[in-house]
Amino acid sequence: MVSAVALRRWSWVHKWSSLVCTVFMLLLCLTGLPLIFHHDIEHLLGTGVEAPELPINTPRASLDVVMQTAQARYPQLGGMFASQEEDDDRVWFVTLSRTPTDEVGMKQVAVDTRTRWLDLHNLLGIVTLVWALLDVATIVVLGSGLYLWLQRRQPKTVAVSGHTT
Repeated sequence: MVSAVALRRWSWVHKWSSLVCTVFMLLLCLTGLPLIFHHDIEHLLGTGVEAPELPINTPRASLDVVMQTAQARYPQLGGMFASQEEDDDRVWFVTLSRTPTDEVGMKQVAVDTRTRWLDLHNLLGIVTLVWALLDVATIVVLGSGLYLWLQRRQPKTVAVSGHTT
């Protein structure tokens, strides 16, 4: 049988370790949800790039034509890389910059391979905005949770002739 003191200690450790773990699990869940549901969120906000529905046998442009289309919009920039969504091969996302190793001044454009349509959404700006909002939320959650770590002063009880005061 476990003593009452050991049970109280275990209860205290369990309670506080669970609260700490809960904060971090909540943080993981909240920051992971936008990653999982980003297509749905973009569709809801109208910020996503969606290719129009065309007949299935519509001819597609080669990657060379896609790169030329993107570079025609920003002639001073060169191609860094091009990528596609795993489940949609109709749109190429082309990232352009002055040099292949630039981290500043990048432009991203979306080119539909069937229509050579160019979408000029600031895709990198949206990602940066979402990331900044998540950073602010993290700081607020962690900052407001600090009260959990402060010891609350409990009035001490002193036994005097069998009575507590």
